[in-house]
Amino acid sequence: AFYDIVGKAMGWPVYKLLGGLAQRKVLVGYWCGRKNATDMRRVAQRAVAGKFTSIKMKAKLGDPVVKAVEAVREINPALKVIFDPNTRYNDYATFLPVAKALDAIGNVLVMEDPFDKRDLAGYRELRRQVKAHVALHLADPRAMIQAIRAEACSVFNTGAGPSMASFVSNCYLAAAAGMPVWHGSSHDMGIADASYLHSCAAAPNCTLPSDILSYQRVDDLIVQPIEIRDSYAIVSD
Repeated sequence: AFYDIVGKAMGWPVYKLLGGLAQRKVLVGYWCGRKNATDMRRVAQRAVAGKFTSIKMKAKLGDPVVKAVEAVREINPALKVIFDPNTRYNDYATFLPVAKALDAIGNVLVMEDPFDKRDLAGYRELRRQVKAHVALHLADPRAMIQAIRAEACSVFNTGAGPSMASFVSNCYLAAAAGMPVWHGSSHDMGIADASYLHSCAAAPNCTLPSDILSYQRVDDLIVQPIEIRDSYAIVSD
């Protein structure tokens, strides 16, 4: 809200307050919770109809995730999956067989936070075992530096952090290590999504599908919805 007030006073879009426009459109993905294969086919069909290039899916230990990801491939082999169990697997050893099975399907873009994020050695070994990106969702720059030094991930989900400026700062930190990022969310409303969009617009390496998801709401609480075209959210002025 304060960025919006200052932007209006200055006559500037918020991305200019965050360092300037690095990208006019921001890659975004489709999203779903935990699904079986039948429901995942329906989700994939909706994603394809909306011209999205990826789906982020949730899971927990015991879910039929391999069949669900196979169902996505059946609908469209080019549709990528970001797999996010929110650390619900017990440990690296428990997740590894699932990771290898998912990797073999060939459409998983990222495996995010499958087990305890403090196990940096486990994440480093997971990177060695799979072709997909391994991601950690971290907003604390000190934790990001530890992960980079430990070679525990190849990409970061670094939102939503304490502030819009901290997100952009974290993006530059990741960029210094040659790592792309995306902006996570809590499946928020349009006002928060607009703030995420302007934050992403100011970050050159925010090139993975971000979680800007208010389009899934019946009412996103903003008068003019965020425009999404061919899996990109168009940055407003």
